[in-house]
Amino acid sequence: MNAATARVGKYTIHRLIAQGGMGKIYKARHPTLKRDIILKRLNVTGNRTIDRRFLREARLMMDFRHDHIVQVYDHFKEGPFYYIAMEYIDGISLADLIDKHRYLRNDVALLIFYEICKALKYAHDRGVIHRDIKPENILISRRGEVKLTDFGIARADDSRLEGLTRNMTLGTPAYMSPEQLENSSRVDCRSDIYSLGVVLYRMVTGRCPFPGNITPETITLITMGRYRPPQKINPEISGFIRRVIRRAMHRMPQKRYANLNQLIGKLEKKLGRQTDAGYIRDVLRNYIRGQKLPARPSLFNFYRIKKTTGGTPHERR
Repeated sequence: MNAATARVGKYTIHRLIAQGGMGKIYKARHPTLKRDIILKRLNVTGNRTIDRRFLREARLMMDFRHDHIVQVYDHFKEGPFYYIAMEYIDGISLADLIDKHRYLRNDVALLIFYEICKALKYAHDRGVIHRDIKPENILISRRGEVKLTDFGIARADDSRLEGLTRNMTLGTPAYMSPEQLENSSRVDCRSDIYSLGVVLYRMVTGRCPFPGNITPETITLITMGRYRPPQKINPEISGFIRRVIRRAMHRMPQKRYANLNQLIGKLEKKLGRQTDAGYIRDVLRNYIRGQKLPARPSLFNFYRIKKTTGGTPHERR
């Protein structure tokens, strides 16, 4: 494909961003919106579960309209390929931001955490459990906007959709709740809250509380709730953040926050006027400007297409 002149559907392709065995990701132009977009292409695999899950993600996210969720504009099939057109985010992943800083300041971590909680609450209110909350699936734009993406393995409260992932262990082990490790199809909003706690832990310590590889030892650590207290890694972590992590990551779902309304209420009480959207953007924009951003947006891991050429460190992990 000649990326300088190629068209797919109604979209003009600018360039190839990433590719792998499952497909390719292009930067393209939306003819109506007159803006750059990401065009995600999946090879038709012949595997009905994979193909249906790809289309399911597109349909699910097309219904979402939230400031902190990457928007999907369109999905279609052309020739032997499926395509999803989605919002282009010029920025950095939370994973890269943590890596560049080693760990984040308390105030910055709480503001990012608050924005993601709001995005996830929007999904939960619509019966959707994300099931793969992690820093690699969170973007921060150059303008200081926080965006959640990759609902590819989300569970919807729809029996027709849920059947696509029943009896499959899906997610990223180091961020999965004990109950998700046991059975991915039997989780509720409290499993996502657990994953949020792990993300907050990583933001303020620079480390995951558990090893990334799935081993019997790792499973035991997760199911028993055995992890190093974050203040042992970073003594500057506030008592409030420690309490949020401890409760969100409780091994027993009934001991966690019951829902995101409860958690957001705690955050708003703590943050006060700092929950103003303009204030949050200003803080994060200034924080981002202190970092050297990648020349290309860190989107590759979010779309589950393995990078085969060079890229930023988290793209190669």
